[in-house]
Amino acid sequence: PDYVARMPDEQKNIYYVVGETRAQAAMTPALERLKKKGFEALYVSEPIDEMTLQNIDKFQEKQIVDVGKESNEDLTEEEKEVKDKANADLEPFREWMKGVLGDKITRVEASASLVDSPATLVQSEYGVSPSMQKYLRAQAVVESDDKGQFDNIFNQAVLEINPNHPIIVRLRAMQEADADSKDAKDTVNLVFNTAALAAGYVLD
Repeated sequence: PDYVARMPDEQKNIYYVVGETRAQAAMTPALERLKKKGFEALYVSEPIDEMTLQNIDKFQEKQIVDVGKESNEDLTEEEKEVKDKANADLEPFREWMKGVLGDKITRVEASASLVDSPATLVQSEYGVSPSMQKYLRAQAVVESDDKGQFDNIFNQAVLEINPNHPIIVRLRAMQEADADSKDAKDTVNLVFNTAALAAGYVLD
């Protein structure tokens, strides 16, 4: 209740972000839009807290939103329009990035949450956070088999990109000049790996 009372009047949702530690959660690029608006966010580092919040829809009439998951629910109409236009303008570029990254992600989307970072990795609606993935594997709750029966719950990542960031602008120019160049593809993988590390994922 004290937390809700401290929230800015214009903040209509309760946001939380998951990380192995408070410091790691605080560095998540997906928080950039909220920080710019002066909004509050809870830092969650315990699996039990994450599971609890996932099962609470609202508190004191405020929607509970996981910052690390793909969602348009809390966007203003203007933000939705900007995002939709960016996705339309970037469609061939987004498909090219997805092709380079393959099964590492489900798709590439323009981001409404990024301000200073070129990209971030978020989970789709039914995906599992990096911290929860580690917890489930450690507890042997999910065991992968030869058929990859359970891989789909761990592979719901969406790469969100900042269309206005100089790195993404430069990457678009590289793709337009030569989509098959090694430098262009290496840059895609660098953008992905950096976003994955910042979001708390373990790289192969």
